Amino acid sequence: MWEQGYIPSEHNPEEEASLLYVKALVAPPEMLALSYLAVSYNLKLAEQAHFGATVHIIEQHKPVIIDISNAKTYITLFEERPSIYASAIQHRGFQQLATEYVAEVSHGCETVGFLEGKIVFDQDKFALQVAHGFFQEKLKHRGIVVESALVIENAMNPEIIFIGKIQQDRIELEYPPTKCSITLTVEN
Repeated sequence: MWEQGYIPSEHNPEEEASLLYVKALVAPPEMLALSYLAVSYNLKLAEQAHFGATVHIIEQHKPVIIDISNAKTYITLFEERPSIYASAIQHRGFQQLATEYVAEVSHGCETVGFLEGKIVFDQDKFALQVAHGFFQEKLKHRGIVVESALVIENAMNPEIIFIGKIQQDRIELEYPPTKCSITLTVEN
């Protein structure tokens, strides 16, 4: 099941980068944002493997083990992708969000790290740092905006990902595996 010796494709890197860019341009905006977050997370895991950890990821729909013996290969692969995705996001555009919102959450959201109250966005181009609740200064979630789509990765558990749409007067986010939904409205 987990492949110890899986090596990323050895095709022409420029050709692969060009193909990845074209795919990013036509992908649904949520998928592009998810891809950016996933490759950034996988890069961190590969860097941990470089220092001796053994990590398990899914790469190109295949389970992969990254350890000290193959970490450099994956670091090289993953270092290139964020800039490709960033170029595609810049080309497609992204909305600039307000700084402060009030969150209304449905039942069950507290178990995945979101409570009602103030949420603060710190936006740098298409990337967001998201702070909320008691952890305004210490714990920040990562978010990516592509066109009118917003994806937020939970800082405590990066496998918890909220996907949503930016609308005129609010943002609607959901965590698909649960019934958790969050409505953000601009704080007055």
